[in-house]
Amino acid sequence: MRLILALACMLLATPALAQTPAGEYPTMDAVGLAWERAPSIQRMGQLFPRVAWQAGHRRGLARVVCTSQSNGRLRCSVLEEDPSDVGFGRAAVQVMDRAIVRATDGGPVADRTFAFTLRFGYWPPRLLPDIYHPTEAGLRWIVSPSLGEWDGNDNPGFRGRATIVFDCTARADGSLDCHVVSYEPEGIDAMIEAALATLAEARVARIDGGSPEGVRFRWAPTWQMLN
Repeated sequence: MRLILALACMLLATPALAQTPAGEYPTMDAVGLAWERAPSIQRMGQLFPRVAWQAGHRRGLARVVCTSQSNGRLRCSVLEEDPSDVGFGRAAVQVMDRAIVRATDGGPVADRTFAFTLRFGYWPPRLLPDIYHPTEAGLRWIVSPSLGEWDGNDNPGFRGRATIVFDCTARADGSLDCHVVSYEPEGIDAMIEAALATLAEARVARIDGGSPEGVRFRWAPTWQMLN
C-alpha cells in the first residue's frame, strides 16, 4: 500500500527545452491567463507514479510547456522531470489535461503558451506557495506536517481518499496543540493518530514576526490511499 499526500504543490516556473534558451517560455500570468479550473491536487495524488514510489522517491517535479485552446483546455508536453524516467512527466501531462484557463485581458484565450511546474509529494515549507500555509491566521509553517513517510500499513483495508479536519492552537515556541474536528471516512483511526503525531512535530511562526502563542487555525489535509 502507498499513501500520497494530496497537498502536492504547484509552482510557476520558466523552464526550457535543451534547444531553447532559458527563460523563453513565460509564466501563465505573463501571457494573460488565469485558472478557470486549476490542476487538481487530488489528481496529482492519484497519479503519483507507482514506479517512482517503488523506487523510494517520495517527491518529484515535472516542468511542462502548455498552449491554450479556444475552449480553455491545454495541450501540454514535458520539458523536464526530476527524477527522470519514473513517470512524473507523464503524470503531469495527465493532470494538466483536466485544467482549464481563461484570459484576463479580454482577448481570445487560444494560442497562448506558458511554462508550469507541478511538484508531487512532500516539499520543504520554504518551497510551498502561500495556499499551503495557514496564512489566514497570519502564520507560516517552519516545519510542516507530513505523512509522506507513513506507509499506511496500519490501515490495510482502506483505499480511496481520506480527509481529516484539525483545529490547532499555536504555542509560544511555535509548536501546536491540535484536536480532530471531523474526518471521513470511518475506520481511519490509525491515520488520525499518525497525523496527530506529525502535527506534534510541526512548527509555525508569525508572518509579522510576533509571538504565535494563542493563534488558532484549521488544517484539513486530504490523503489518497493507493494499492
